[in-house]
Amino acid sequence: MLRREPLEIERSLRQLAEVCSDEMLMESHLRAGQKISSYEGAALLLDALLPGSPVIGASQGFEKLTGRSRASVLGQDWRAIMQGVHDSQLSRSVLQDVDNFLRMARMKTIDSMADCSVVLPGRDAEGNDFPCSSCFRLITSEEWLDVGTGKSDRHIFVLAVLANVDGFSAERRRDHFLNGNELSKLVEMICPHSKEVLCGQPAIFPAVLSSRCVLLNRSSTGMRREPQEVPRGCVLMSANSMGPFRQSYFFEIRVEQTLPEWKSRLPFLGFTCTSPMEVEAKKCFFGDLPHSFCLAESVMIGGTGEAWMRQQAEHLKPELGKKLEQSGAQRKHLTPDVPEYRRMAPLALKAGDLLGCRYQILDGGIEQGADRVSRSQLALYVNGSLAFQLELDGRLPLEKPLWAVVDVCYCVYQVTMMQPEAKELLMGG
Repeated sequence: MLRREPLEIERSLRQLAEVCSDEMLMESHLRAGQKISSYEGAALLLDALLPGSPVIGASQGFEKLTGRSRASVLGQDWRAIMQGVHDSQLSRSVLQDVDNFLRMARMKTIDSMADCSVVLPGRDAEGNDFPCSSCFRLITSEEWLDVGTGKSDRHIFVLAVLANVDGFSAERRRDHFLNGNELSKLVEMICPHSKEVLCGQPAIFPAVLSSRCVLLNRSSTGMRREPQEVPRGCVLMSANSMGPFRQSYFFEIRVEQTLPEWKSRLPFLGFTCTSPMEVEAKKCFFGDLPHSFCLAESVMIGGTGEAWMRQQAEHLKPELGKKLEQSGAQRKHLTPDVPEYRRMAPLALKAGDLLGCRYQILDGGIEQGADRVSRSQLALYVNGSLAFQLELDGRLPLEKPLWAVVDVCYCVYQVTMMQPEAKELLMGG
């Protein structure tokens, strides 16, 4: 089925210039492009606000990798990487992924976006083909001066770091994608003060934690890239750990945008003892963990009316042919007797709805042999009213700090995490 991009995304993009003049290219090159010219690795710098995202800078490593001069690629669009490659060698889905990344870079309030890592067919000046590992990273610059007006404006660049990965194993190629140290050094070369100083404490941890994540509005809003094509891939976490409130843990998000294509499931909300700093450092959601409920020591609620708990201190890595419930994950469902393929979201969401998640330890417990096992409860609220709640066997180790987790999946593709003060709304009753 052909899915169309939501109109709201188009409306949130900055407009491109009608033409890409030589003056614009030269200004971009002088401002930023020439800063990577001495870099020994292969890299290109693109201007995302000019038509075609043209190349405005190329490193000496790029000249060595391809045998093409810097002057020969300046002003070309990003596909200069694949110059001379026949169309039959190009993957439509890969090209679409990169084009969408460059397009999303133009969002008016964008702060950061997960890198786009792909393998493209490359060809050097002598006609030799090679697999080219390409990692694209967004750079926002606040020091740009608009040509002609002299007014300070945010400008958007995209850095592409390239490497010949011929003979690399699949695992080694993946490790190459996850190594962001070189990218970070290059970003500092181009924009020494590119890390924005946020006003006040952001509600969302201000770093992308998953492959489809886009952070907006000074890290208060999170969005899933290509939401009409990909139902998962955007996991957000709170910037700070959550304290108990009236013997419960609670947080709230506001639904900003929804999609009718994925209405069969709700987003997941919950808590984990795994800090966002650890998730970022280990790149947990860049390949290993497909779901938020695979996190160690976590509870999540949503989906088709279900709750998950993992009490283990290790993350759950799914195994082919083995259900997650058989790998140490506890799952409770509103309709356990309904076959999986027939389950649907128990309610419909719309833009503007407030979703709240509450986790609490229940008094007493259940007998298991000679032991008494604690029980806990996870509840989902919509606009101040209880939507559903489920009880779980066991509890999280509350002597550890808890962080809020939001899996922006399926029917919802953009949310804002509310500041902790808003929790009075649902906890009053």
